[in-house]
Amino acid sequence: MRLGSKGLLRWHTSCCNTPVGNTLSNPRLGFIGLIHSSLDRSALEKDFGNNIARVNVDSATGTPKPGQKGLFGTVLRFIAMIISARVGNRYKQSPLFTREGEPVAPVTTLSREQRKTLKYGDVTGQNNAHN
Repeated sequence: MRLGSKGLLRWHTSCCNTPVGNTLSNPRLGFIGLIHSSLDRSALEKDFGNNIARVNVDSATGTPKPGQKGLFGTVLRFIAMIISARVGNRYKQSPLFTREGEPVAPVTTLSREQRKTLKYGDVTGQNNAHN
């Protein structure tokens, strides 16, 4: 699914619509932003390693807000991984995209009205006190 014609691809399971993660629509920049709340927390560190960065902390809820850390190193690591995948054409071996670069599942793009319904609960947005 995507929220707009140029938005991220938001991957979810077909059985129960559990969100899995987000990718760019271009598989040449191959990565997936995982939705950690959908994963087994006890396996996160074992499967993915230690938490190496905290970013976008301004939108965090709660007090005190976490401090940002590791952004520069993470960006450098990400760039190196992308270059390596591009040079070796490994990005074409994605379970989410065909070798031609198309998503393996049909993509539904939400209309403006559907996005408003998701955000406000109805098309007019009158049920939301924050209009």
